Amino acid sequence: MSKRARTVEQENRQFNDSWTEEFLMVPLPAGGMLCLECNTTVKTMKRSNAKSHYEIKHGQTYNQMNPEFRKERVASLISSRQRQQSLMRGPTDDNKKALLVGSKIAYLINKKGKLCKLSCNFWIYMYFIMY
Repeated sequence: MSKRARTVEQENRQFNDSWTEEFLMVPLPAGGMLCLECNTTVKTMKRSNAKSHYEIKHGQTYNQMNPEFRKERVASLISSRQRQQSLMRGPTDDNKKALLVGSKIAYLINKKGKLCKLSCNFWIYMYFIMY
């Protein structure tokens, strides 16, 4: 009787938090890792894969850095990735509410067929609040 090889899912690999500073990698929700510097995905969560990617692509640059500067660089890469993700998430509840109110007001103004002085002032006020 022969044993079948394990699949990647069966290995139950876990991301080690020290890899973020050591190899500039963060875990992905769907599995695998993402390089913070070049946004390349590494499909398997293995230390050897992270190390190989780091040494080939970024080793010369980051190995010569001061450890304190390196920590600051990793922190700035993480914060820029979080900012980028927050932009891609879409409108917040406040924006949705403002959009709903604005569309209702536009409907009522259009229903009357003319703009009144109050509604114009309101839209100017809303423009400066939102932007």
